[in-house]
Amino acid sequence: RLYPREISPSRVWNYLIENATDNVAGRYWRFWECDILKESSDAQVAELLDGLSQRLDELDIESSRVELLDCLPLKLLFRGLKVHGDQLTVDRLYNWLNAGLSGRRYGDDVLGEVRIWLKKRPDLRKKIILEGLKRCPESDEFRYHAYKAQERLYGAGLSPKSGLWYLEQAVVIADLKPQVANHLLELAYLCHSQQNGNEGLSLEMLEKHARKNESLMKRLDQLRGSGDRPRGDRVEERDRRGEKLIDRRKRQDEEWLDHLSANEDALRENRAAPALLHSIARVYFGDFYNFDAESAIVSFRKRLQGESGLVDAALQGLRLTIEREDIPGLEEILDLREKGRMHYLQWPFLAGLAEMDRTTPEYAPLSDVDRLGSAIAFYYCTPHGVYQPEWYTSLLEQRPEIVSDVQVRFATTELRGGRHPIPKLWELAQDPSHAGVAKLASVPILHAFPTRCNAEQIETLDYLLWAAIQHADRTNLQELVERKLPRSSMNVAQRVHWLAVAAILTPETHNDHLKDYVQGQEKRIRHLAGFFPSVIPRAGVSLSDVDLGIGVSEVLVRLVGGISGPHQRWHDVANERMGGFVGPEMQAAWLVDSLIKRLAGMPEDAASVALDRLLKDNTLSDWHDVLSRARDSQRVIRRDDDYRHPDIKKVCKTLDNRSPANAADLAALLVDRLDGITRQIQTGNTDDWRQYWNEDSHGRPCKPKAESSCRDALLSDLQQRLPGNVDAQPEGQYARDKRADIRVSSGQEFQVPIEIKKNNHPDLWNAIRTQLIAKYTREPAAAGQGIYLVFWFGKEYTQPDPSGTRPDTPAELRERLEATLSHEEARRISVCVIDVSGK
Repeated sequence: RLYPREISPSRVWNYLIENATDNVAGRYWRFWECDILKESSDAQVAELLDGLSQRLDELDIESSRVELLDCLPLKLLFRGLKVHGDQLTVDRLYNWLNAGLSGRRYGDDVLGEVRIWLKKRPDLRKKIILEGLKRCPESDEFRYHAYKAQERLYGAGLSPKSGLWYLEQAVVIADLKPQVANHLLELAYLCHSQQNGNEGLSLEMLEKHARKNESLMKRLDQLRGSGDRPRGDRVEERDRRGEKLIDRRKRQDEEWLDHLSANEDALRENRAAPALLHSIARVYFGDFYNFDAESAIVSFRKRLQGESGLVDAALQGLRLTIEREDIPGLEEILDLREKGRMHYLQWPFLAGLAEMDRTTPEYAPLSDVDRLGSAIAFYYCTPHGVYQPEWYTSLLEQRPEIVSDVQVRFATTELRGGRHPIPKLWELAQDPSHAGVAKLASVPILHAFPTRCNAEQIETLDYLLWAAIQHADRTNLQELVERKLPRSSMNVAQRVHWLAVAAILTPETHNDHLKDYVQGQEKRIRHLAGFFPSVIPRAGVSLSDVDLGIGVSEVLVRLVGGISGPHQRWHDVANERMGGFVGPEMQAAWLVDSLIKRLAGMPEDAASVALDRLLKDNTLSDWHDVLSRARDSQRVIRRDDDYRHPDIKKVCKTLDNRSPANAADLAALLVDRLDGITRQIQTGNTDDWRQYWNEDSHGRPCKPKAESSCRDALLSDLQQRLPGNVDAQPEGQYARDKRADIRVSSGQEFQVPIEIKKNNHPDLWNAIRTQLIAKYTREPAAAGQGIYLVFWFGKEYTQPDPSGTRPDTPAELRERLEATLSHEEARRISVCVIDVSGK
């Protein structure tokens, strides 16, 4: 009851004891088995893993106290890796991987997911290896600890070029860490001798690199010559056990091959025993999590010692399996699944289909619906990681109704058995190839979803809900929502998510229901924020994929923004407290930020009204600046959307060179007049450039005048060149009491701001964006138009650009300034550089 509010994740390990005095109805065990995970946020999971890794020596992984953890460390690790893994430092990640090994019993599914996560990051695995070796003691115990460090890879295995990498690293650190270098050389040699991870590695390559260091060469000679093994009592004992294990496995392989040979005819005639076919299929698939048919065949032939006749018979037996009459139907497969069992023909059947995909992809071995159902059910019941066979991909496209029927019946069985996660459901929300299945299956599975569920099942619910939102018939989904919401047994988190779906489908009806249910309830609001995707996708869905109306967006900003400040603040907190991790607060902040940007990008009047209302909401005071900028941006978008091409009269007015017809016309007029002033200063015989300089007692120019004086001199020349209906004034006032250097207007309809800088101004390179674009051109009357004007007093006065170099000429300065603008900005912003250097 006290965790995590009163007892923090860092302290909770103090309460892991061997003999619990208060264990009524298994409450103590239940806390460590599931409640602690359910009650912990992602940030708290990180804290739990840190605490566990720090306490391992004290807890002692051999003690009964740690036995109580069961597979909790592994579950914590997997959840921590999913959320935080890619942001961790290597030493912290290594500590977490160490903590994940501490429980007594591993959950195979979770272990496989950790292995997959590591397999997808080969560069990170290398860093983990080096971190483990760095921690090994420099003593006779080194080799023992070095081999133990490999456990932190969780069986992720070798990459094709692992041996070459071991060798290169050995050479790099040979002088500094000879013991580590020798160990890496041994690993490289092992890759070569066992022909695993040996791509690009040969004996010649080993010798070439080893010759760079005397110690390495000596060790290589030992490995090649006497086959010397690493010393140390523990290592020698391990070697003896390993040799016995190898001998035992060798005998087993020989017995298995003999058994296979004795049944060669039965395999070719499709009458082999299911148990034999199962053993063949297990060899065929190997590591199902990373299955590749062509690579599998190479390994398969190697395991059968290259006996071509036996290999052909075994593969023929697998292919013929799909035609056997004793293949179980869908109901029998699901019944076995409920009992925690599998049929002996499950793996052989899938291997047979894989073989048909490999050898005759155009052949369609499955024709009747029942056999197709068995194939899909077998596939779902087999842990297969990212393996997606061609026959299944084809069914997704051509027969989605069959796949969806099996998906519904399979998922219903899993829900009834309380199993989590349920295979394939995430793909309904995330994988475009499953769109047809999601359209048919998501609503029926949601029908079967229990109204009471735990935190892990909420993730499954979200996959289904987002799949339905994207693909299902809206009428059917709406009817289901109306049937689900009145159920009083539904727990709070699930009700919040269903109400969110209802608001998306019918905002006019359910926006108020959602607001009434969660407003003022921080925990419910966090559930709401957790349902919606933001910067980090939820259920594989990005916020940009979701069709949220203006009303829903406004409600979400009002509710979630009331408990979370802008993401920059939470980013600072995360860096300070959580090492840069993304916690619930940052997720909520990012969601609000994304929704505000979404409103800012909508041209509708309703979006303007929504942003105005949000700005007036006192509970969103932390978001005031963000909302204010969003409102300004939305006004520009709305103005552009409202723009209509000028009529004939206005066009003729422009062509006749009369008063400007719009802001763009006025801007073009100003650029023309400024170009005229520039030519007059450069080529005239009146030395107009001198009016921009201060003079010494002899009347000689000595230093540039102040910016305001330069502006007044320019303004005087400009006003003389403008038509009578165009007015230019200094310090034009804009929104929020901001002032441009010059504002030029034509009547009350439109205007163009001019921002002026001398070329020695500290903000020369950024004022075009931070002042002109950000503050002045967003005024509706400016229509995004603006002029950035720079006085050039010579290269020696010019501020260096961000790269540290100065332009040599006014033309080069202009080019560099224009290069800072996007294509869209360059259409509206003009850059003028007036040379007043007198040179």
